[in-house]
Amino acid sequence: MFSLDYRTLSQVMRQFRYTGIFRAKLAVAQRQIGEGFIELQVSEGTICACFFIPAQGHVQKWESWEAQLMQLGTLDWEQITSSSLLQLPAASPEQHSIDVASHTMLLSATELSRWPPLYRRVYSLIDGKRQLSEIAFMLNKSLQEVAGVMDDLYHRGLIRF
Repeated sequence: MFSLDYRTLSQVMRQFRYTGIFRAKLAVAQRQIGEGFIELQVSEGTICACFFIPAQGHVQKWESWEAQLMQLGTLDWEQITSSSLLQLPAASPEQHSIDVASHTMLLSATELSRWPPLYRRVYSLIDGKRQLSEIAFMLNKSLQEVAGVMDDLYHRGLIRF
């Protein structure tokens, strides 16, 4: 998670050539826009699109987002693996984010020893609380690598989101 203002966030994205979807939650206190989420679609450090997804769920594309985002100050940004445009944000804070996984079954050490090292490490860090971004950070791997492993584990029925 990045706690940054828009200007600093855009500099970091450009410098590190990030690609993905970045989301920030707007609190009730930010009434000039309302409660909901802001999503930035980024490709190799360039922001391609900005969307606002209010609590009611109807998506609004912002054409001139820079001025609006600069007025909001520091927000908590996270890189996510899928867009809220496809899957609306959780209605309550108790619900898990889409990129939090838990095991559907526990495997023995013998079974795990047959897996590639990255699969073993990702599987061992899945606990129902850690987000994909945390696991990637802990393993010093890209979000895409870890998301690929988690996607494979999901399709094998070994984890759930």
